[in-house]
Amino acid sequence: MHRCVLAFCMAISLADIVPAEDLLLNSGLVAATFSDFESPDQLTFLDDKNQPLVVAADQLIRYGHEPIADFASGLMMVDGSWVVGRIERIAKDQVAIAGRYFRTTLSLTNVRAIALQLPTQPLARASIFETIAEADGGDDRLLNVSGDEIAGVLQFPPTIADAPLAFGATWKLRRGERTDAIAASTLRGIVLSPLLHPIRPAKSGFWFGLDDGTRLAIRSIQRTDGAIELELASGESLAFAGDWDQFSAAVQSIQPVRDATHWLSQQPALAFKQQASLSELQWPLATDSGLRGEPLSIAGYRYRHGLSMHANAQAAYRIPPGATRFQATVGMATGDDQSTATGSVVFQVLTTDATKAVRTQFTSPTLRPGDAAISLDINVRDSKLIVLMVRDAGDGSSGDHAVWADARFLLD
Repeated sequence: MHRCVLAFCMAISLADIVPAEDLLLNSGLVAATFSDFESPDQLTFLDDKNQPLVVAADQLIRYGHEPIADFASGLMMVDGSWVVGRIERIAKDQVAIAGRYFRTTLSLTNVRAIALQLPTQPLARASIFETIAEADGGDDRLLNVSGDEIAGVLQFPPTIADAPLAFGATWKLRRGERTDAIAASTLRGIVLSPLLHPIRPAKSGFWFGLDDGTRLAIRSIQRTDGAIELELASGESLAFAGDWDQFSAAVQSIQPVRDATHWLSQQPALAFKQQASLSELQWPLATDSGLRGEPLSIAGYRYRHGLSMHANAQAAYRIPPGATRFQATVGMATGDDQSTATGSVVFQVLTTDATKAVRTQFTSPTLRPGDAAISLDINVRDSKLIVLMVRDAGDGSSGDHAVWADARFLLD
C-alpha cells in the first residue's frame, strides 16, 4: 500500500487513464497519421478509420514525437530550423549541404550555425546544441572537439570544396590584433555572429520534424508536377527529394509555431522539494531536459517540453487564470542510457481549491524504464494550486528519473 503525503487521497481507476496516441489536440488524444498541408493555419490527418480530419493550428498541440538528433553535421537557420546533411562547400556568402532529403545551396545570411562533427555522447551533443542555440555577443565562435569556445572574427576562405573537414583545411580567426589558423578537422561547429546573423524566430506556420533529424519552421508547401518545395520562415526554399508519400512518411512530428498552450516548464515552480536518500545527492527540478541535461524522452520518444524530477519529489505550481485542464504524459526517462537503468516510480497529481481542500486527482501504476508512457487529463477549473509528485515504488529511489512530458495547462 502506497502512503499519500497529503491528505484526502482518492484513487483513480485505470480505466480513466488515456493511452498516448500520435495526435495531441486541445480536445484530447487521437490516433491519426499526417496526410496533407492545407495552409499555414490548418493541416489534414487521417484517423484510425482512414477518414480525413482537418485540424486548425490553434487546436494542435503536437503530432508525433520529435526524432532524437543523431546526425553528425548540419545547419541551423536563423529561424531555428535544422537542416541535416554533409557540408559540401562553404564560401563567404553560401553554404552547400547534401542530406537524405535535401541537396541545396543556402545563403549564409540565413545560417546561424554550422555543425561540422557532433559528438555521439548524448550529454556532449546536448551541450553543443545548447551552446549553438544560446550563443550571444558580437563575435563568431568556433567550438572545438575538446569542448572549448574560441571567440573572434571569422575570416572566410574563398571556398572550401569537397567536404570542409578534409585535405587539411583551416579556418582563420582574428582575435584582436592577432590571427589564428585553426584546423577544420578539430572543430565541432561554428556559430556565426548574432549581430550579422541574428535569430529571427518564426511567427507562423508549423515545426516539422523529419526522421533524419531535420527540423524545419515551414511557412508554406508548394506541390507542382510531383515536385515539393518547402518555404521556411527564414525565407529560404528547400526542394524535397521525393514525392508526397515519401514526405508524409518522413514526417515524425509537427507542432504549431504559434502556440496558445501554457507549458509548465515555462512557469516557475511555487515550491519544489526533493528528498534525497543517504546514498544520493539531491536532484534539481529540470525543465525541458533530463536530470543530467540530456534530451527529454520516455520509452525512446523525445519530447520538447516537460519536467524531470528524481523520486521522492514534489513540485507545486499556481494554476493560471482561465486554465481549465492540466494535461501531461508521464513515464520514466530513457535519455542518456536510462533505457538500461533499474528503477520504479509512482506519479501523483494533487490539487487544492479556494478552501484549501486537497484532492488526489491522479495516481499512476508503478512505471519502470522502457514502459509505455501514460497520458493524463485533469479538470482544474475550480482549483488554485497543483502539486506534481513522484514517489519511489517501495524499492528505494535509485535510478528513479521521472518525466512529466508535455506538461501543460489549457486555457479557456
